[in-house]
Amino acid sequence: MNARWLRIGGTLMLGMFVSYIDRTNLSVSLPSVAHDLGFAGNTFATVSGWVLTAFLIGYIFANIFGGVFTSRVDPKKIAIFMMGLWSVSTLVTGMAQSVVLLVICRLVLGVAEGIYWPQQSRFVKLWFAPNELTRANSVIQYYGQFLALGLGFIILTPPSRRAGMAPPFLPLRRYRPAYHGTALCQNITQHRRCALSGKNPVTEPRRNRPG
Repeated sequence: MNARWLRIGGTLMLGMFVSYIDRTNLSVSLPSVAHDLGFAGNTFATVSGWVLTAFLIGYIFANIFGGVFTSRVDPKKIAIFMMGLWSVSTLVTGMAQSVVLLVICRLVLGVAEGIYWPQQSRFVKLWFAPNELTRANSVIQYYGQFLALGLGFIILTPPSRRAGMAPPFLPLRRYRPAYHGTALCQNITQHRRCALSGKNPVTEPRRNRPG
């Protein structure tokens, strides 16, 4: 495996991993979120349904229209902007003090991740030869997506249960002291995303892709 597979394929796989972890974190923290925002009683199922569905609504529309509207824009710019947008959305989710804001954050997260997803395929098409496309997409999708789905609850459940533990992003304590577990889950993914953005393939191939 050469450097191109590690640098490009590995980075795209990590991007997929982080995006799917982001979809898991609220599911882990939802009971404590419901308690903090006051829908832990009879309205829990209804409100939780709206909170979780908001992401899917944004994601579906962004998947349908996002790829079309961004097809003529540099994928590196779209990917970086969408990472920034979903980072802000995840951060604000940890500080949300109302159900409305929580739903809006989830909707924005869905839009950002829905637009980001097609950009990965565009990166693969730019960097890999035609005979490598299937293998590259399979590696990125399989290891990025399924590892996140398999490990997400293992990674996020312990900090969520240790709700009294101070989160690494201390300003969140100031805004919502009871939100430690949720904020910590959000910021675990936030720190992973910051590390990812620092090594994102933001330059086009210097020469035509091999093959």
